[in-house]
Amino acid sequence: QVVRTHVIKPAWHVALAPMVGWMSSGMGVIRSALLMATFLGLPPMEAMYTLSSSGDVTQGCFQVSVGTHTKDMSSTSGSFACASKRCPPCFLLDSTSGPVQLTLANCHVNAFTTLQGISALTTYTFTNAGGTLATVADNTGNTYLVERSGKRGSSITCTCFGYLGAGLMSCDSMQSAVQFTGSIPLGDYSNGDTCIEVNSDSSYDFRATGCNFKWCPACFNLDTASSTVTLTISYCTYYAGVDVSAMGGVDYVFTNLNTNSAYVSDGINVHTLGKYGSGQSSMRCRCVSGNRMICDGATLRSIAATTGVATFAASLSVVNQVNLASSLSVRSFTKLGSYLRLNEQRLDLGTDATTYLQYTSGTAGFYVSSTKSLTMTSSGGSLHGTWTSAAVVTTSDKRLKRAIEPLRDTVGRLQREAMARASDKPSPTEVPGPITDFHISGGSNGSSSTGSSSSGRSSSSSSSSN
Repeated sequence: QVVRTHVIKPAWHVALAPMVGWMSSGMGVIRSALLMATFLGLPPMEAMYTLSSSGDVTQGCFQVSVGTHTKDMSSTSGSFACASKRCPPCFLLDSTSGPVQLTLANCHVNAFTTLQGISALTTYTFTNAGGTLATVADNTGNTYLVERSGKRGSSITCTCFGYLGAGLMSCDSMQSAVQFTGSIPLGDYSNGDTCIEVNSDSSYDFRATGCNFKWCPACFNLDTASSTVTLTISYCTYYAGVDVSAMGGVDYVFTNLNTNSAYVSDGINVHTLGKYGSGQSSMRCRCVSGNRMICDGATLRSIAATTGVATFAASLSVVNQVNLASSLSVRSFTKLGSYLRLNEQRLDLGTDATTYLQYTSGTAGFYVSSTKSLTMTSSGGSLHGTWTSAAVVTTSDKRLKRAIEPLRDTVGRLQREAMARASDKPSPTEVPGPITDFHISGGSNGSSSTGSSSSGRSSSSSSSSN
């Protein structure tokens, strides 16, 4: 039986009835009306329906589930088609049981371009309806992520155009400055949260749903109000259960919210986050092949070490000042471009704070065990206490000398005196007299005299020399 039907509304569809004519009821009427609306340039129906086991040329979304799928938009039959029909431009990705990877070959081909033999810009919609990551790609190597349900980017729109016989797909990017944060301790972390907050030492394996039985995000806030917090991430190349190391890396953000230090480890190295307000309290990391985190934080140590070292690629230039909370360790040498300024004009040389150099009002004093041992000023200095010299201390001051004569005159005089003494010595056969023997030389007129007294006898003689 042939009947006339008015299935499609609103009013503009009624106008199509005479043009549609007497047709059988059901899908034939809907398809004919849609084709006629397209021909007339009327707006399309906004409602779409999911096709889980069949495909359609113009309407509907085809559903794919966990696994890897390849669909050819030019195919109308076979495994590369959608249930042996041409695939629609809409796909529902059901990642409830696991990740979905969908590749569209010839995405620039559709029923219209095939019929008319022209190129067109085709629009696609991909929606992730599950809790695991999904990806869509064209057959030229372009891959896009479709976030899990509840997160921004869980539904994306792509356009495809033909280039050198292949379909190139471009997709929108959903980004926001707002980071929704859930808390592990409070148990309120949900799929829609892009950050997670922890307040104690925690370890997460990114291959499993370890964050409140959900996939962990790539953003962590570390609450160190009570104590230091160490966060250890294993298998950081996994994102929403998928290892993306073959495709690239995963970017992470870590922020210290409070007053103690925080540490982030990938199981190989440990990166340090300064407390809030001290600088370097937030850092970005990229996890690459081998589950290695490369971070922009300066302080790094191996998992086996106990002290972190801040390393700079080339040099460090500071315009204003540097504040060190505890100590400074220099491996080799330190070069100061101008001068070293210490607090309160004091340089401590020991950890006991009793051996130091103190500068006060133009005077520098050295203290050992809090006792001053040396004072220096611009005009000189003073030694305090008892000092011992390791060698002879000599001075040469003209003001302290008299009867200065040339060295050659002094040597000649000493030689003459030695010869004179030698000539006055008695022969071996003579018996020297008593100690009253004497010899005088060097009189004012060049004369000399000799006297002796022995056994009650005395004699004297004198001579004169020109």
